[in-house]
Amino acid sequence: MIRVVAIASPEDYDAFNPVFTGEYLIKNSEWHYINSFSRHMKQNGIELIIYAFSSSGKAGLYHSGDRLTRLIEPSKFALKLCRYGFLGKTLGSGINFLRLVRPLLIDSPSVVLSLQFPLFPRNELLTVLSKLFRKKFGCFQSFTLPKGSVWHRTIGRLFNSLVNFFVLTETQALRAIRSYGTQGKVYYVGLIPPYELTEFLLNSASMTRKKAVLFVGRLDDKQKRVSLLLNAFKKVQEKCVDCELLIVGDGFDKPKLEKLTFNLGLRNVRFLGWKSGKELALLYLTSSVFCLPSVSESYAVVVSEAMLAALPVVVSNLPCFSDRIVDGNTGFVFQVGDVETLTKRLLMLLGEPELSREIGENAKKHVLKLINDYAERLCAALSSQE
Repeated sequence: MIRVVAIASPEDYDAFNPVFTGEYLIKNSEWHYINSFSRHMKQNGIELIIYAFSSSGKAGLYHSGDRLTRLIEPSKFALKLCRYGFLGKTLGSGINFLRLVRPLLIDSPSVVLSLQFPLFPRNELLTVLSKLFRKKFGCFQSFTLPKGSVWHRTIGRLFNSLVNFFVLTETQALRAIRSYGTQGKVYYVGLIPPYELTEFLLNSASMTRKKAVLFVGRLDDKQKRVSLLLNAFKKVQEKCVDCELLIVGDGFDKPKLEKLTFNLGLRNVRFLGWKSGKELALLYLTSSVFCLPSVSESYAVVVSEAMLAALPVVVSNLPCFSDRIVDGNTGFVFQVGDVETLTKRLLMLLGEPELSREIGENAKKHVLKLINDYAERLCAALSSQE
């Protein structure tokens, strides 16, 4: 049996922002990945062990009969260092990196897998660690090559040449092959299934949908561009006076976004905080449109959740959506920052219930097909690493 260690940080923001401490657990995409792994690996002869970095100690609560979770507490000194720019992050990551040595010696995995977490420790250090232990190292999604000097680009290519990439979309696979030139190291595994809500969404009876636009995500406006959605919604309300905008999530930009809502004179905008489980599923099942206007996303599992609920989605034209969103068939896309097109798409779906229903049903069928392909591809890719 092949043994895989996957390293993640379920609290990857709590070192910087107290608002997330204890509240951000299991809400980010890394834990969706883990839940996806554990359902299929054992059946395919793969033993999965999760190393969970957690400064609150709560990540140890998330055990499962399908997997073993080892709680690894990061150094408090290292967390403080991570607040001080690139050098601080590098030193802090190096200290936390040492905390992996003993458990890796004990577990002796065949493959060390990173889930793209930003703080504990850096992927480059994990690559070195896996090579020192003569283990194969894999990283979900592709690395972005460093910008800047020739030296940085050279070092980036060196690390990337040591890594096997498990990418989530065909677009990412092609980009990784072009960037790193070794097709044999790139594995396209497809959609990450949103297991937390899948069963409930698939078994729920049809519900009446109200005229509501739904956003789900961290309130970080630099990335998620909720402000763009608010500006589009101002124009939507001029023609659809009874519609709502439901904003699910929390973050350091919440006060700024609430102020913008007031300054724009918007009505029926509700900031609902974090929701999960059945509460979140009900919002997917009773809204009319889901919108994610981000400027960057690594995957965005919330889009898959919305599609499973047969909720039509409107997203910015990012590579991570290319396998899921066929424009005009399984959803709609718009150019990043294009508030006019976003407004038109929202008004179209709010004003044409039959079109909205058709797009939603297409989305559900499409995402279910992608989910069914996922487990087989993932297990085959990992098994090939033995």
